[in-house]
Amino acid sequence: MQWQPKPAACNATQYQTQSCGLEESLVYIAEHLNQCPHDEAFDGIVGFSQGAAVAAAVAEAQSKGRFPEAFQFRFFILCSGYPPQALKVETPIRGARRLVEIPTLHVFGSAERDRQIPQAASESLASLFRDPVVHRHSFGHIIPIQEESILVYRKFLRSFLDPSPSFDFVQ
Repeated sequence: MQWQPKPAACNATQYQTQSCGLEESLVYIAEHLNQCPHDEAFDGIVGFSQGAAVAAAVAEAQSKGRFPEAFQFRFFILCSGYPPQALKVETPIRGARRLVEIPTLHVFGSAERDRQIPQAASESLASLFRDPVVHRHSFGHIIPIQEESILVYRKFLRSFLDPSPSFDFVQ
């Protein structure tokens, strides 16, 4: 896969237009996973910003059975993410007719602090998943490592060790 720079200048809405090649990226990820030994399990995917948009597309593809059977992710952690939006091509997750059933933790900053991805875009992404766990923080375009956030990550991840996960907190 060859990377090429986008001809237009950078601006505040470029994340909405730079999702060309998403389908090719999903194929590449699936092919890579198919080359991994099947005894090397992956429980989940963590994505940040554009990586969260790609991870969300992987979740949607998995929910529709378009991903390798041997690699069924149990969860996704999507940080400062947004729904993939292409002007010319409708990406898979934007065309979803039903909510994606895979458990997700969405981590994003406040509208005032994240100058890269608007809070509304991260909330829109969370709304595409059934029962998303949402952790809003008061920082910018980062994955926070303060104690409060670590406790949220830990609680979410621990739920996959217990056969009956429950989320009894509101953030």
